[in-house]
Amino acid sequence: LLSALSSCEDNGTTTPLSSWIDRHHSGDVNTDVVLGTNDNRGSPLLIACELDMPAAVAVLLRRGADPNYRHPKGHGSMPLLRCAEMGHDQCLQALLGHPEIDVVEECATRDYKLVLGQNVPLYEAGGRSALMLAVEAGQERCVELLLAQGDDCDGTTSLLHRSDSFGRSPIEASFEKLSLRRGKRHGAAVVESQRRICRLLCTAAGMDYAVAESEMSISANGVCDRERKRNVELRARFVKKAHATQQEEMQRGLEIVEASYCHLRLHPKVYADAFPKEAMLLDVDTLGMPDAMIHEPLPGTFSLPLMKREHCKLIYEELLHYEKKANEQPYLGLPLHTRHDGNLGSLQNCGFQPLLHAVELILQPIVQQCLMPNKNGNELEVYHAFLTRNHVHRDENANFKVHCDKSDITLNICLEASDDLVGSTVGFYNNNPSDLGQVPTEEDRVYTHQHRVGHAVLHTGRQWHKPDPIVCGTRSSLIVWARRC
Repeated sequence: LLSALSSCEDNGTTTPLSSWIDRHHSGDVNTDVVLGTNDNRGSPLLIACELDMPAAVAVLLRRGADPNYRHPKGHGSMPLLRCAEMGHDQCLQALLGHPEIDVVEECATRDYKLVLGQNVPLYEAGGRSALMLAVEAGQERCVELLLAQGDDCDGTTSLLHRSDSFGRSPIEASFEKLSLRRGKRHGAAVVESQRRICRLLCTAAGMDYAVAESEMSISANGVCDRERKRNVELRARFVKKAHATQQEEMQRGLEIVEASYCHLRLHPKVYADAFPKEAMLLDVDTLGMPDAMIHEPLPGTFSLPLMKREHCKLIYEELLHYEKKANEQPYLGLPLHTRHDGNLGSLQNCGFQPLLHAVELILQPIVQQCLMPNKNGNELEVYHAFLTRNHVHRDENANFKVHCDKSDITLNICLEASDDLVGSTVGFYNNNPSDLGQVPTEEDRVYTHQHRVGHAVLHTGRQWHKPDPIVCGTRSSLIVWARRC
């Protein structure tokens, strides 16, 4: 495609481009160019615009390319937006000359999160028109072209009055940019170009430039402060949207579980919202008694017997049964959350809320007695749980790291352990306040927990710990995270 596009630019030859479209896209000029399995580069028109190839853009438009094309991925790039932001004025002019171009109604950016190297997020604000992008990027010629696309009888345009998602107009954005360019001591030519952009916008809006400048100009520091506040608001929007999406997906998944899996359950008694008394090793009514068998090997970490081996077996088999059904019968659409280590995660989204509620009921008095004996009214909510399975051939077996959890309280219940189990212990480390932020080393290990089926280890999320490699056999645990309400 690149060679065919270049032929249009270099010598005006359109045959290679037409042949490429016919050969690869069966004559459909709007089919996306996809490299490999998931590298969607967008339509040929979008690619030509991004490469600043106006002759190729003209050819593609004549062949029926959609000037209002939007990339299907989250960023939703459009030819007009890319040209305006990148300053490709000749390509922009070709697009604006198309009779079906939509400059105002649907042509705007979308909120988008781009993850850079080392997982550094970059947030792009939605609601910015082509004119706003050109103003922010200091593309003077593109601003002129877009203002010339007037649709109001008095010479102003809808673009001129279209605010971004923060309520800023292009004129306000232009004076902010002028203040920044002055404050950062750009060259005189750059500052003057931005000043001309401000004048163009004021003229189009019928505003006196001097009046507008006195009303809208602020210090560079003031602009930076506004940008920080907008970024905070933008990040909050992403968090809110992500949470809403997560809740919707969870609800859909739970509805599917209710409709498609309830009759397939292997051990229905696992879904009781309270553990049967005969299944328990620990009587929560005797927590304060000497024979409660709760040990505190280091401050804030407790080892305790919890439930009988038989009930652990039921829970473990039910979890594996659910996972098997979800894998073997994908047409059921059962939610299946596979963790980075291949284990079964997010059990709360897979219909196991009754089980987790049962854990919550026994966890509350234990935590109240052991971790917060002098604090009343500290309710706990179990919000996340997963199954971890350790075996000799697990990739992570020799690479476990010392870490803390994202919970207030963590409960690790051993559900399964083979008779030949060797290793797969959990090391706990001294939390030294003077070394806050420093990851402990093996010299700081103060307790090694030996897993037994039906027994649990309880600790705060801030406690440093690390699973040890397994030497022989298998061991599986239900990990429960809780937070204070």
